[in-house]
Amino acid sequence: MDGAVGGLLAGVSWQAGAFVYGLEGDFGVSNLRGTGTVTPPSPPPTTIPPAPIVQLPNHYKVDWTGSVRARVGYAILPKTLVYVAGGLALANFEFRDGDAVYAISRLLNGGVIGGGVDHAFTSNLIGRLEYLYADYGSRDFAVVPGDTCNVGFKTQTFRGAMIWKF
Repeated sequence: MDGAVGGLLAGVSWQAGAFVYGLEGDFGVSNLRGTGTVTPPSPPPTTIPPAPIVQLPNHYKVDWTGSVRARVGYAILPKTLVYVAGGLALANFEFRDGDAVYAISRLLNGGVIGGGVDHAFTSNLIGRLEYLYADYGSRDFAVVPGDTCNVGFKTQTFRGAMIWKF
C-alpha cells in the first residue's frame, strides 16, 4: 500500500531532570491504497490441460489511523529530546476481493513501537522527526461463504511534525 496520512497529535509530558515521560495520541486521515492477488490453488492432476485461471486483484484501503502511546525520553541537549514510544494502534481497514462487488470494512487493532527526536525551536514550537512500526496482525475477511481471505497489515511510518506546546 502507498499513500499519505495527515492528522493531529496531542499529549502530555513530565520532566524529571534529563528524563521525560509522557502519554500521547494521534489521529490521521489517510489515502492509503493498494492492490494484490491471491495465489490460486494448484489444479488436480489431469491429462487435459486446465483452463488458465484469471484472478482479478484484491483492493485494500485505509481511511484513518490512530494510536495511543507511552513515551520515555532523554534530553541530550537543552532543547533536544531523544525518545522511544509504544502502545496501541488502530486503523479502519477496507478489503475488497478481486471479483466482489462490495468491500468489507473492519477496525483493526495492534501494537505500535518507535522512536524519534524532538527539538524546541522556541519555548512553544517543537519540531519532530519520528519512525513508527505498527503491526495489526492478520484478519480473516469472509467474502462469500467458503471464500475467506486472510490479510496481514503492518505499517512503517516516517513522519515529521510541528508541535505547539501550551
